Amino acid sequence: MICTTPEGQLNAVPTKTGEVKSLTHDQINHGPTQGFPDEKQIAFLGQEPGRGQRIYVQDVNGGAPRAITPQGTGLNFRLSPDEKRFAVAMDTDFKIAIYPVSGGDSQSVAGIEAGEVPAAWSPDGRFLYCYRLGSVPVDVFQVEVATGRRIA
Repeated sequence: MICTTPEGQLNAVPTKTGEVKSLTHDQINHGPTQGFPDEKQIAFLGQEPGRGQRIYVQDVNGGAPRAITPQGTGLNFRLSPDEKRFAVAMDTDFKIAIYPVSGGDSQSVAGIEAGEVPAAWSPDGRFLYCYRLGSVPVDVFQVEVATGRRIA
């Protein structure tokens, strides 16, 4: 399990027995994390002093974190089933963009409006399940990433 220390760093904490392992020693204030299924990498929302928050990927066995989004990332980010892309809510309007884990340009997704955020990917990676922030009750819908087709 990944936990954030009071100083904003990340530790791997065993769920049974074992030693706590410090994962980060940097100036980044670390926020929510997502582990990769292979347990070799983690992704986290982080913020360097004087900068906006963004998503980083880091190997759990060491190495420096690598930013994969520009500044302005929201709290909602979801790793695709193939572990190659993140669906990310960006900026103050939470517009969703797809970012490759390996780095590079983002892809916008037609059919998703500002204020709608990703909840999960479909198991085959073709669809994003999304919802509108603040809506009660929460209505979840799916959007086909390649076409932007919405399905209620």
